[in-house]
Amino acid sequence: MPTTIATLPNDLLSSIASHLSPSTCIRNLRLVSRRFNAVSSPYLISSTLVSFTSQSLLDLEELASRPVFAKGVEKVNADVSYVDEVLASGMGNFVRNAESEEDNDDIGDLGETNAANEELESLVGGNDEKYKVKSSYDYVSEAYGVPIEWTVVYSPGFEKDKASEKQSLILNTYEGHVKLFEDQEIAVPNEEGLKRIVKTL
Repeated sequence: MPTTIATLPNDLLSSIASHLSPSTCIRNLRLVSRRFNAVSSPYLISSTLVSFTSQSLLDLEELASRPVFAKGVEKVNADVSYVDEVLASGMGNFVRNAESEEDNDDIGDLGETNAANEELESLVGGNDEKYKVKSSYDYVSEAYGVPIEWTVVYSPGFEKDKASEKQSLILNTYEGHVKLFEDQEIAVPNEEGLKRIVKTL
């Protein structure tokens, strides 16, 4: 009988599968037959990421409850970032923080713009306007409108249904932050989340 991939013993098939790409080859190999599915499935997930949210903890526990996949996991990465309580406590705090981040970004970009202007001037031997990149003033005048629009959203009488696109962005981002914080407080009271991770591993 000629040797084909179908006649190879399981341990050799398993060795071959261990060298294949999980995202494409393993997924396709699992569809070939029940035998190939059983042999290749342990190599589908070699690492996973868990964070301190209810869904992430449930996903890790679900993975651990499936031996055919769990036995192939070689590494579990933990995202220990924490959603800030102060920013979740009020729209004003959240927006002011966003404004400060925007200001910091402006400072960095303005420095790069000024440096570019100086370099161009030295190259052309003067300060000919046509060679200059956008000036600091132009940059600030364009960027400054964003924080102003954001500040309005926590002022008295602000109507959400009349929010601009930029205001809707900060409103939706804040609501998402609050939901993450609330979920975090449910998922990790008294180090419960960490205990669940350790127990699962």
